[in-house]
Amino acid sequence: MKRINNDNTITELKGGDKVFTWSDWLSPDCIERKNVPERAGIYMLRAIDNQGEPAFMVDREGSDLHGVIYIGMTGSSNSLKNRFMSLVRAWRTVTKWKNAPHGSRAHFESDPVAKALLKGHSFQVRYLNLPTAPKTEDKSVTDYAKSMDITAEEFRSAIGICMDHDERVFAVEAGHIQRFKREFRESLPLLNRDDDGKNDVLPTDEWMDEHLKQLEEIDAQ
Repeated sequence: MKRINNDNTITELKGGDKVFTWSDWLSPDCIERKNVPERAGIYMLRAIDNQGEPAFMVDREGSDLHGVIYIGMTGSSNSLKNRFMSLVRAWRTVTKWKNAPHGSRAHFESDPVAKALLKGHSFQVRYLNLPTAPKTEDKSVTDYAKSMDITAEEFRSAIGICMDHDERVFAVEAGHIQRFKREFRESLPLLNRDDDGKNDVLPTDEWMDEHLKQLEEIDAQ
């Protein structure tokens, strides 16, 4: 994956096969659940024309998004499979669902402008593997919660503390929202909600370098 720096230079990101690697663009009809990893990740939906080329789609500021009409992400360590497959089911050519299984499709169905812009287009999806955070609960917390006949999660919620995993998940997800916005020049795709990433501030190159280092350390644990 490439990162666009503040000075418009490009940095190649590290990570190898497991992380920071985009899957191929494929039709939702060609995606099999068994092939999607249980990791944290980013996933995209794009529109293509009848020549198979990315449609010229612009965001609200007028920037070309190279056909991308939706971006989703999860910092949770095993939810990419479920979220991505919800997107896939929503955009297959033959669908059998009463209510749209993904927000991007629901937004599309309720937006006449989006329907007009995307009329006659086909769709493709892809995902990017991200480092996952460990899910190790401290034994002292689990033992104390058990003694009170509640779960560890209920105990932490009651006293207002997060386990390390929760904090890392939040950091990973926030960081990758920023990475996407850096790559696409603060753009929001057509089918994202207006408030996705609202009030986020683009990070410095130094912050991004440190963030990548921390993610690789998490993945190595």
